[in-house]
Amino acid sequence: MVKGLTAQFGLDERPDLDADLPLLERLQGCQREIDGLAPQLSRLPGWSALNSDPALLNNVLDLAERLRSDA
Repeated sequence: MVKGLTAQFGLDERPDLDADLPLLERLQGCQREIDGLAPQLSRLPGWSALNSDPALLNNVLDLAERLRSDA
């Protein structure tokens, strides 16, 4: 079971630092940008940083788009 899980998530290979580090830096930059928006985002239903509810956030986005298109 462990071998199956490691293979499924690509954990059976050694890290590729040349490819992984730039991606990690980009992701960290995105996280900093999101953290900077935390005061505004905290008012969104479903928002809880890394523990956010994507389905609820998508519903909020859909509703906002419908409201804007009807205005």
